[in-house]
Amino acid sequence: MEVPLISIPKHISANRAKVQDATFLSTLIGLMYEDVEHQHPDAFKYLLTTDNFGSLCTRNIGRHTFFIDYNKNRFNMKRCGHISSDTTHLSFEKDNFNFNKIKSNEILCYLKQDADTDICSVSTESTETYHTIAINNCPLSPEHILIIPEASACYNQMLTKEAVELGVSYLILSGNPDLRVVFNSIKAFASVNHLHLQAYICPHRLPVETAKLKHVTHSCYVFADYPVRGLVYLLQEENVEQLSKVSANNH
Repeated sequence: MEVPLISIPKHISANRAKVQDATFLSTLIGLMYEDVEHQHPDAFKYLLTTDNFGSLCTRNIGRHTFFIDYNKNRFNMKRCGHISSDTTHLSFEKDNFNFNKIKSNEILCYLKQDADTDICSVSTESTETYHTIAINNCPLSPEHILIIPEASACYNQMLTKEAVELGVSYLILSGNPDLRVVFNSIKAFASVNHLHLQAYICPHRLPVETAKLKHVTHSCYVFADYPVRGLVYLLQEENVEQLSKVSANNH
């Protein structure tokens, strides 16, 4: 099956995404996702319905209100269970499940970061040496996808500068304020030890997005009033590549 290749600008900043890019990427990925839902529903472990999507509830912890998304299908039907480990750094094991083993109908497209372009474009000259965009076959929300940096390189689930840059660039170029791009490591409920990010739609403002911050240096902050400790990097005037380098070095 021929898989399209989407080229996106490599060097972008928070306020530089072009108007046409802001709808092009999210619209194209959305159409590809819908096509899999309609043409290959068996690619998913389940399809989202009113019974397994939208059942958000809230829980107050101290002064903070958190969202809880109850999806028993995702819990029960994920293809891999929780990885038990004493470390976040596990070597990639090719014999274990990894995203090079997913079905072809789960792959939406390949993604190329091109330093020689400032617009998004699509072609059919695809190759697996680029980043892979695939459905999450146990979705939390509509258009729940996996962003797999250079899948064929077989990186383990450790955040890298390139992965941060790819995820932030994808977020900016999507132009969708409800899109979230997330990473969870081994020991933080990652179920596959193959470098990947997840992107999904969440039409709610999350507490972490409005938490009070304390400035540390440059674009780096820490939580000033939040139930857990954490570093926060704000993308302001610097470009995505610069921010990615700083944040990945402190991971």
